Amino acid sequence: MYVQLSRFLSDLSRLLHVDTEILAVDMEAAMEALLNHVGRLVRNESTTVADCRTHIHGLQRKLKSTKELLEHRVLRYSTDDDDNDCNYDNDFYNALR
Repeated sequence: MYVQLSRFLSDLSRLLHVDTEILAVDMEAAMEALLNHVGRLVRNESTTVADCRTHIHGLQRKLKSTKELLEHRVLRYSTDDDDNDCNYDNDFYNALR
């Protein structure tokens, strides 16, 4: 049982890039080091996910405002007398839908 646990901790240490020399010294210290490392990884991952969500929300707002600006321009050009600009802008707008 001890050999299997030692092998498991060694493999886990290698996968997580934690110093494997600590396994030779103390099994409990190795488990504590692995738990601390995994805890840091989880905290970093949750921070990264939150940052990505914030970035995505900002991009969605930017896309919405750009779409509204484009709709305003298309509406403005469609009321003008010049049909060439109107057709071009409506085609461009419809391509974005």
